[in-house]
Amino acid sequence: MTKSVTNIMQSLAIVMMLLVGSLIAQQPTNQDNGPARPLTVGVLKTVAPDVHDGDTVSLPGPLMELAKGRTHLDWQPTFTPKSRTLLARAQSVQMRHPIWGLEFSYKPLRMLDVDIPQTSGKMIRKTIWYMVYRVRYLGGELHPAYDRSKPYAVDINRADPSNPKPLRYEKYKVVRKQQQFRYFMPHMILRSHRLNKEYLDQIIPVAIDEIKKEENLSGQLLNTVEMSGTKIPLEDLETGKGVWGVATWEDVDPRSDYLSLYMQGLTNAYRFTDTAADFAQGEPLGKGRLLEIKTLQVNFYRPGDTTDLSEDVIYEGMPTEVVRPNILYTIQQGDNLKFIAHRFLSDQTRWQEIHQTNTDIITNPEKLEPGRVIRLPRRYEYSDLQATHLHITQEGETVQAIGQLFQVQEKSIRAINTDLMASDNQPTRGQIVLVPINLRRLQLPDNIDEDFFKVYTLRQAEIMKLYGMKTLDGSQWMFSGVTGSISRSSDDLVRESLPKFEPMTP
Repeated sequence: MTKSVTNIMQSLAIVMMLLVGSLIAQQPTNQDNGPARPLTVGVLKTVAPDVHDGDTVSLPGPLMELAKGRTHLDWQPTFTPKSRTLLARAQSVQMRHPIWGLEFSYKPLRMLDVDIPQTSGKMIRKTIWYMVYRVRYLGGELHPAYDRSKPYAVDINRADPSNPKPLRYEKYKVVRKQQQFRYFMPHMILRSHRLNKEYLDQIIPVAIDEIKKEENLSGQLLNTVEMSGTKIPLEDLETGKGVWGVATWEDVDPRSDYLSLYMQGLTNAYRFTDTAADFAQGEPLGKGRLLEIKTLQVNFYRPGDTTDLSEDVIYEGMPTEVVRPNILYTIQQGDNLKFIAHRFLSDQTRWQEIHQTNTDIITNPEKLEPGRVIRLPRRYEYSDLQATHLHITQEGETVQAIGQLFQVQEKSIRAINTDLMASDNQPTRGQIVLVPINLRRLQLPDNIDEDFFKVYTLRQAEIMKLYGMKTLDGSQWMFSGVTGSISRSSDDLVRESLPKFEPMTP
């Protein structure tokens, strides 16, 4: 009897162990590259890969290394056209290359106080800015391929059937492919727009554990260097876990309020322009070549505070309005209030307004102290709900010329462009100028979808101008340089059209 009971107890124990093992096996496991808990809906923002067929080909242009650097190759063949020689063909070249992209997901930008070791051996407590993110490779690469099938014919004059012309044949098409993995080599810069400061992502090993604890994450959280050496495997859109990393910044100015994060490495898309018109034989390869890489810009904003930094007041996207800063002027030797009022306000009788605005600085309006910084009142009254255009100035274009182009008085343009406030200031090439418009006089363009027809309120335009955006979205893809500042140049606001391929094959 005792032996029978013992056998029964042993059997029950084995069954219990199997049941427990089965339950454990059914629990979701936390991979080294995944978060320890499910994220609340909306916490993780996702930016889809940005791959386009136009990015697989460069615009036709001369190949400088041959067109300018090998002019001795110029010769006249006997039995073939000169246009078939190497030098002639180098005058207009289209370069093709495959394009891949990674999906980027990120949690809100936050701050955390961490003890940082110093070279002296002591510890100092600093506020570290950080962002936890995930990257996934979902395939879908675009590869240009030579089309050996029947040429794809396009009637280059299809708009005018009465004037038929020969057909143009496409030799290339774009096909979708995928690899087993890709690498993500992140280059991340955090930019404070109003302070005109940029911060490169730094490696702060002592902050990783604190960040994982703060975010309630376990498993591996890679820094920038570790991420660069990690394979991003091909995964499914629905079930892929991705690879998790963190970007950290140190000594960020606490006054930073309007911020953008610029990321390179999420795609291999690029474009280039040759700027060296004097390229000659013997010059090094690539001299004067401006290379730009496709960059993701993600925008944030927060109330700047130098005394009480809070991790919970950094918001994703752009604000609904921007506080217009005071216009500051440094008093020069020989200045007086009437001269300043005439120069900046176009009315010397407004010198009293300047005095009233600076009673804490100007003790004697008859005697100004050189070197003192004073605040200037607005030149004109305006409404920030006024409709406006965003105009990008061309080389040598003046405020007067812009006014004539849009049939707007020069003083009205200067009224809403405080950076052009001084009477002797003119915009530079590529600078964004706000132009007030009268909706009653606005004419419908032939193509209603063209960018110049987009009308914004002055409030919206100021936000877009501050962030270098052409829409009010929270993020955008753009092309930017690979050295120095990678923030958007105004020239990039108008993207030139790229050649089109025939429809992609499955």
